Amino acid sequence: MNDPGLTSGTIHTVVEGATVVEGATVVEGATVVEEASGRIILIGAGVVGRAIAAAHLQAGIAVDLVDSDATVLAAAVTELREAGHHGPLENAASVPGAFPAGGAIVTLRPAATAAAAASAPAAASPGESRPVPLPVLVIESIVERREPKRGLITALDQHFGDAAVIATNTSSLRLADLETATERPERFCGLHFFMPVERRAMVEVVRGSRTDEATLAVAEAHVRRLHKRPLRVADSPGFVVNRILSPYLNQSMLLLGSGVAPGRIRQMAMQFGMPFSPLELVDLIGARTAFDAGRAFWQAFPGRIDPAPVLPGMIKAGLGGRAAGRGFYSYGAAEKSQPRSFESLDPAAQAVVERYRRDEREWTPDEVYEQLSLPMLIEAACLLRDRVVASTDDVEIAMRGGLDFSSPDGFFARFEVLGPATVARRLRELGPRYKALAAPPEFLTALETQPSVKAAVEVFARGSAR
Repeated sequence: MNDPGLTSGTIHTVVEGATVVEGATVVEGATVVEEASGRIILIGAGVVGRAIAAAHLQAGIAVDLVDSDATVLAAAVTELREAGHHGPLENAASVPGAFPAGGAIVTLRPAATAAAAASAPAAASPGESRPVPLPVLVIESIVERREPKRGLITALDQHFGDAAVIATNTSSLRLADLETATERPERFCGLHFFMPVERRAMVEVVRGSRTDEATLAVAEAHVRRLHKRPLRVADSPGFVVNRILSPYLNQSMLLLGSGVAPGRIRQMAMQFGMPFSPLELVDLIGARTAFDAGRAFWQAFPGRIDPAPVLPGMIKAGLGGRAAGRGFYSYGAAEKSQPRSFESLDPAAQAVVERYRRDEREWTPDEVYEQLSLPMLIEAACLLRDRVVASTDDVEIAMRGGLDFSSPDGFFARFEVLGPATVARRLRELGPRYKALAAPPEFLTALETQPSVKAAVEVFARGSAR
């Protein structure tokens, strides 16, 4: 195995049973002592990958950014340099076999990191406490397809062996489908970042079937280095955030195809507590990524979603989203951060919507609000029942940190305005007509018998796991 090239100035983590103590060095009796990360390698310089790279640099953390396509990497470097980050372009020899010929790696080191390395303390003398290094944390963020990810994970596993923790940024694939690509599944986990990365305060840390506690501690400590909050989640379709998000995004596109104006969708989404329009979010994450996430949800829960035909139509029309300059909205070359108008769609997107119009009618604002919000409540209750996370507090953390949901009293409190009985009544009325609003009977019963929506969710979640 090649020398992965350690760096200094990193956080250290001591794992003692289930307790994680940060900023520690080796002490007698410690069960596991490892650095949160030494060298950071981020593989994939697409839209999400470069956003993750920027988050590292903004936190003062050096990162090696790798891509099999040197042109893509060069574009990423240009974007990062325009944001004030610099680094030399080098050969990808440090990750041999992971990419075909022509791949490249760029080392990006913020000025603060370089200064810290220059002033790093000398090595400890014999007998002194010293950190035990974990040489490499590899975060892969390549194309969201199973086989390319498995091939990369195998190549990384063969190269680094025990010297690395490998983390996948998958948003739609199960770790169970990826962890068999490594001979060291105990050192494999998920690190799911959310777009826009710089404005999202949370990262999902996903535990595979054999991920060990030390690996999870390394991943969680690294998330904290990025000034974000780690949320440990089970390996379940969509994890937490995408499971709640997928039916919401799909309903917005069904509404669009049923005659609801994009401005009305945006208004009701933001009234509920979302930071912007779901159509803008699709543009932000990219039509293909949104399609992959939605397909994974449908494959896992086919009875709970009626896939909107508009999204594959957008992909076929080449309307990839904000990074491509055109998606549901139009984006000028110098104004990719905001659509030109929230009230009207890009003309090509409007043509796609017209092509897939169905069940067009007049919708009241309250009906649009219900169509967007109630599927999220159902999925929050179901994922708690499935033990993806442990509590309603964890769901609140996910909504705030992963989706930037904003409401003074929180996600579940938004439904207390209606009350549990009214929510149950509306779900009984709407469920037979809309798959995303077809709640489990046990949840309806809990809503009809409990004093609050949150209490109903908790009672339902204490039932048998799926």
